[in-house]
Order: sequence, then C-alpha cells, then structure tokens
Amino acid sequence: MLRNHLVRSVSDIRRGVFPDTRVTIRAGWAMGPFYPPDELPFTADFEVKEWDAALVRKSWDDHVSSGPEYISVTRGTLTIVGGDAVGGTEHPVERERLDVAAGSSIVLRPGYWRRFECTPDAAGLSIRLPARIFTEGSAMSEGRATNLEERYKAFTEHWKHTDQIRQLLLYNFLMASTILVAGWGVLYAMPVKPSVLLKALSILGVVLALLWLIIARRSTGYYNMYEAEARQIERDFVDPQRWPFHARAGFRANLPGALEGRIRAVAITAGVPLLFLVFFGLTLAF
Repeated sequence: MLRNHLVRSVSDIRRGVFPDTRVTIRAGWAMGPFYPPDELPFTADFEVKEWDAALVRKSWDDHVSSGPEYISVTRGTLTIVGGDAVGGTEHPVERERLDVAAGSSIVLRPGYWRRFECTPDAAGLSIRLPARIFTEGSAMSEGRATNLEERYKAFTEHWKHTDQIRQLLLYNFLMASTILVAGWGVLYAMPVKPSVLLKALSILGVVLALLWLIIARRSTGYYNMYEAEARQIERDFVDPQRWPFHARAGFRANLPGALEGRIRAVAITAGVPLLFLVFFGLTLAF
C-alpha cells in the first residue's frame, strides 16, 4: 500500500534511531539520497538535517559541492565561524563570527569557508543539495574529490582484505579443530585409552575454540567498520543506491539475503567455534 506520510520523533532522528529504514543512516539526517528509493525520506534533489549540539560540524568546509545551505535555529544559539583559505585548505583563516539565535535563520553561499560552534542547548535544521562528486562538471575541487576517492578505495580494499582474512580464519581453525576431533576419536577408540593424551587434546581443543571466537569476533568488527565507512562515503555520491555497499545493503534487506547474511555472520563469529567448544568441553569429562 502506498504510504502518504511518515511521522517520526525529531529526537529519534537526532539520535540516529530509524526503525522504519532498512539501512543505517547517520544521526540527524531526516531526508536525502542515502535512504532506500522506496522509502518516504528518500530524495535525490535535496537533504534535510535535524541537528543539535552533538551533531554540529566543528571542522572547516566550504560546501562547494552541496551548493547554498539554509540553516534555521530553533533553540539556543549557533555561531558560524567564517573564513577563507588563503593560507591553504587545511587550515583556513578565521575572518568573522556570526551568531544566529533561536527563531532566526541564515543562508550561506557555496564556497564560503565555515565551521560551527553552538551553545549546549542549540538545535535546528539545515537544508542543502546532496554533495555532487565523481560527476562531470562537479563544483568540488579536484583535490578534495581525489582525497575522498582515495579514502573510498582504501576502505574498500581493507574490507576485501578483512573478508579474505575471515575466510582464511574459518578454514584454518576448522581444519585444526577437525584434526583434533579426529585424533581424539582415534585415541578414544583404542582398547587402552590414553587418558592423559585425551585430556591434553580436549584442553587444546577448548583453547583453540576460544581463540577462534576471539579472533573471528575481532576480524568481523573490522569488516563491519570498513563497510560502514565505505557506505558513509557513498552517501555523498550521486545516486548512492547504485554503489556497491548500498546495493549490498539493499540485497540483504530481502528475506533470503538477510537470512543468508545473518547465518554466515553467526557461523563465522560464533556458531561453529561454539560447537567445537561444547564438544571439547564435554570430552574433558571422559
């Protein structure tokens, strides 16, 4: 059924709580191209951010790629620190400070270097164009676009490498644990059971399973972190849903994909090593 409206708590948006979406959205973003196209908050033409003191961007930016920006302050005071990049884009020179109090708004032109400060109770919203990068005629400077592209490639390569490590860990630990099980079975089947060796293999199996759990959990954490960072950068691309990590999230949103992803994650990080841990734990009693 076609949905005509969506009611959400502003506080939930600012905290990044989005039970109605299938992908992870940064805290504060109420509308924009980073939502799935079939959801009401999706729009490719503009983006809306509900911000508070915790979400105010304190680093310098010229926002050339996202055009003019409209900022409305609903609570507290927002201070816009303006400057220019005569000394280089890494450390712009501060030129002015503009205080925007509750009940007021301001429009900032693209290319105006600024950063933000605010009172602890400040809140409001901003509207701007999505950043247009990796497209012909982009207003973003070549240096900044290249830097973002390099970061994206780096996160992608780290993600691939981490996934290879996870698969290698699964194979190696599985082979080692299987050999221990087979060895334990051979010793247990002997007419005179060597109890010391049986105990030693059981203890080794328990230690191996625990190491498997710890290392697999750590590698999976890095795997998820690199994927999240790469998807974060994709949100600044034109039509982010067509880029690989957003497309991957869309695939996992359907039941078979989501089920496969969860089963695979549990198997690598917990399921299989837990089975071996239980087995070797029980064999300690023999």
